[in-house]
Amino acid sequence: QALRLSAAAALAPDYRPRTCNHPAALEHLTAVFLTVQPRSKPLFTLLFTIPHTGVVTRTMQARFSLALRGARSAAQAVRNGAFGCGVGRARAAPALALRAASSWSLPSTRVADVTKFSRDYVMDIDDYAAMRSQHVLPARRAIKGVRRVEIGPFVTVNFENFDLIWIQIHEMLRIERGGEEQIKDEIEAYEPLIPRNGNICATLMIEIDNREKRRRELSQLGFIENTVRLQIGDVSVVAAPLGDDDVPRTDENGRTSAVHFLRFHFDDEAVARVREADEAHLIIEHDHYRHSTRLRPELVQEICRDLKR
Repeated sequence: QALRLSAAAALAPDYRPRTCNHPAALEHLTAVFLTVQPRSKPLFTLLFTIPHTGVVTRTMQARFSLALRGARSAAQAVRNGAFGCGVGRARAAPALALRAASSWSLPSTRVADVTKFSRDYVMDIDDYAAMRSQHVLPARRAIKGVRRVEIGPFVTVNFENFDLIWIQIHEMLRIERGGEEQIKDEIEAYEPLIPRNGNICATLMIEIDNREKRRRELSQLGFIENTVRLQIGDVSVVAAPLGDDDVPRTDENGRTSAVHFLRFHFDDEAVARVREADEAHLIIEHDHYRHSTRLRPELVQEICRDLKR
């Protein structure tokens, strides 16, 4: 729920903002606080969000200092209503003279084209490893919190996007350290999972800890990848396996793989109809595994956004 703030009320002398989970409101609160106490160096616990998703990614401690001139600029911005926010996507707020503890942002906000993966998008692996625990892993958890769906007792589906693929490629490079040859192989393997041209891509995983139960269930779920359906409004799309058609996901004994890469293709007409939908379901119609789940509204919004690419 978007925050609605009143600059007049916020400028009360005892006003002390501590947390915020909306980007524009965060800027608003910070500007107001520093206007009230322009020479202080307050220590905040600030909740930052992933742009366009409204999902809290991490708690970061940041120390801000602002000179009097900066405080006057912030006060003017508040008086002009520059930091007001209502329902819907946050407006980009003017840059303030703030020194934050971190400036890392999601890869999708820093590349020219999020429908393909270029060698230029791969960063130095030592630099990646240095920022991994503080920045990358919390971001990945937050993204998956929106794009991960549990369907039935032991199947999960991750709807992929550029940021998840960027992280996955860098994780593989960090572990194996295979150099340029590995970079080429990882891009070739994971780049097809990036949504584009009406294709929504997902990874289906059968997650069973017990070895015997896993072996038994996998033996009963042959060709499960052909029974997955995404229903958005009145548009229904059956998944198709994504990848090399020469590599079967079910062996000659009917035992399926625990991991499947899927593609849901929406033609132009379907994309137009999906934009009007307000409800979506993911459905598996296998003889030995019939389950469905309703998708969260924020995930439906993400999928609709992916279909525009």
